[in-house]
Amino acid sequence: MPQAEFLQLTRLTRTDLRGVRVARIKQTGDRAEVWLSLRFMIPALSAEPVDSESTESWASDADTHWCKEGEPLVLPFPRSNYSSQPNW
Repeated sequence: MPQAEFLQLTRLTRTDLRGVRVARIKQTGDRAEVWLSLRFMIPALSAEPVDSESTESWASDADTHWCKEGEPLVLPFPRSNYSSQPNW
């Protein structure tokens, strides 16, 4: 196989995400399953948009901050200083 052909077959496929929609949510306590509908372009496969679905698990902490399971919750400010009122 020529090197140019090998590189064409093994490089990452570029996609252009055109739309994301939350299709459904099933919440049980502090956990939720979230179904997403995705639409994107993959020029190497089709000239038309490709539709796909994805399911993600989310969890809530004691302060009701939601984040994807397996990913750390990162807030822009320390939680110990959290207040609903500005501290000016």
